[in-house]
Amino acid sequence: MHVAGMDQGALESNHPRNSRVVPDLEIHAEDAILQRLSTVTGILLFGDLQPRGFGQEGDLSAHSTITLPNLITTARLLLVPLVVVAIVEDRLDIAFWLFVVAGVSDGIDGWIARRWDLRSVLGAYLDAIADKTLLVAIYITLGIQGELPRWLVIVVVSRDLLIVGAFMLSWIMAHPVKLRPLLISKLNTGAQIALAAVVLGNEAFDLKLSSAIFPVVLTVATLTIASGTAYLLDWLRVMSAGGRNGDGGSHA
Repeated sequence: MHVAGMDQGALESNHPRNSRVVPDLEIHAEDAILQRLSTVTGILLFGDLQPRGFGQEGDLSAHSTITLPNLITTARLLLVPLVVVAIVEDRLDIAFWLFVVAGVSDGIDGWIARRWDLRSVLGAYLDAIADKTLLVAIYITLGIQGELPRWLVIVVVSRDLLIVGAFMLSWIMAHPVKLRPLLISKLNTGAQIALAAVVLGNEAFDLKLSSAIFPVVLTVATLTIASGTAYLLDWLRVMSAGGRNGDGGSHA
């Protein structure tokens, strides 16, 4: 039935086909601070990207939070203190295999979530938190134990803290910033994981790779500094433009 005076677009926008299947997952304008938080969380927790699937309509579903992928991810998070204790107790063989188990579980929970469509916002964040927490904990503990140069640990942790501080400042100044995925950040995350695995494996199994580790240390340091600098330069560019990108759209 035709409704006089009503805009056709308004009718279409109210049609059930155009409503979100999972309205609770929509980021509304009033939830802008959550959107900004997702950006920083992604930088720090998942190779400097937003959590996998976040912000892509239809990718994340409102499944029960108690799903097999989320349980696997939670178990991986619980491995963190065990890895730390193993390193402190000089059982680097145990720490190495726990690190391997964590890596395998990361692939398994992601595959299960995609295969049976069990992806969720909670799962995306849990996965990212577990990955970053494990990596940072290993770096700090290896640094304290003298297995990694302490200056490298300071560089890795400081980079994350500087990024958090910069983007918290952008929120306070009401200049939301959205980061673009950078290849160098992916490379940085991969290099950090590789270095942790090599150091643990070398000390656990006496692989005599000490001479090969230092070049990897330099590579990680270089990539960490470069990726942090790239993001901060992008932050400065956007902040100087009043928190807006070139096409006038908000970066958050």
